[in-house]
Amino acid sequence: MEANRETSLAARIQEKLDHQGFLTSAELNPLLGLAIENAMRQDNLKGILIDGFPRCEEQLNSWAKWPFQEKLPLEGDPKPDVVLLLNVTRENAEARYLARGRDRNDSAEKFTRRFAEYLEEGLPVERYYRQAGLLVDVDNNGTVEENIAGLQKTLRGSALWSSAVGDQDMKPSSLYEHSGAVYLEGAESDQVTVSRDGYGSRFSNVAKPHGPGTT
Repeated sequence: MEANRETSLAARIQEKLDHQGFLTSAELNPLLGLAIENAMRQDNLKGILIDGFPRCEEQLNSWAKWPFQEKLPLEGDPKPDVVLLLNVTRENAEARYLARGRDRNDSAEKFTRRFAEYLEEGLPVERYYRQAGLLVDVDNNGTVEENIAGLQKTLRGSALWSSAVGDQDMKPSSLYEHSGAVYLEGAESDQVTVSRDGYGSRFSNVAKPHGPGTT
C-alpha cells in the first residue's frame, strides 16, 4: 500500500485506514474484485477467504448486488452459505487491541471510537446474517490454542457448516492453505463466510466454490 500511496484510490483507502474509518464500496470493490479474480485463478482452489468484509450495511448492500458481474459472472444470489461469528468481549478486545502494537497511535480512546463504530455499523450486518439463518457463534475469548480448539469443535458440531463444506477437513490452518486469501483490515469480532458459488464475505471470511478477530 505504501508504494501505491500516490494514486487517488490508494491515498483515500490509506487515509481511511489511518483514521480507522470504514471503507465505502466504491473504495473497496476495485481491490476486492481484483483479489477475488486472482484467487479464482489458483489451481485446486477449495475456497476463498475474505478477511474483514462486510463491516457495514453499505458494504453488505453493495455485495448483494454483486458489483463484479462483468469479470466474475455469477448466477443467483451471492449470499454466503454460512457465516461464523467469533465473539470477543469488549474487555478482551480492548486488551488485544492495545497489546498488538500495530500502530503507535493505538490508544484506549481510539479503541473506544472503533468499538462504537462496530456497534453502530457492524451489528446490523450481524443481525442480517443471523436472521437469514447463516450465523454460527464461536467463543473467541481464550488463548490462541483454546480459540483454535474451540473453533474446530464448533465446526464439527455445526450442521450448517457441514452442509456448506461437506466432509472435507477444514481446520483453521487448512482454510488458509487451501483458500485464495483476500486480506482486509480485521475487526474486534471476526466472521467467516463460506459460499458454494465461489464467492464469499466475512468480518473474517471464507467462500467455498462449487467446481474467509483474531483467533
